[in-house]
Amino acid sequence: VETATHLEGASLAIDGTVRIDGKIVGKVAVKHLIVGPSGCVVGDISGEAAEIEGTVEDSLQLSCKLTVCASGRIRGNSKYGSIERMEGAKLVGEIATDW
Repeated sequence: VETATHLEGASLAIDGTVRIDGKIVGKVAVKHLIVGPSGCVVGDISGEAAEIEGTVEDSLQLSCKLTVCASGRIRGNSKYGSIERMEGAKLVGEIATDW
């Protein structure tokens, strides 16, 4: 999803990798999610792994790895298998792992 793209009420389900550089408001279910620096996802996100450089709000549920880059911002409930957080990354809300 490109920078100028804005989807509301969307339900995105892809068995692969998706990079979001625009804004999506809705449900996202993907195997591997990349939210670019200008990207924003507001809604329920589920999948295996995610790399966050932009903004994520609401809920994030991953079975494997969550990577939050220095420019990454997460607000809401996050559940993951493992986490890598770069200096400068912001996480606000309930954060849990299934260890």
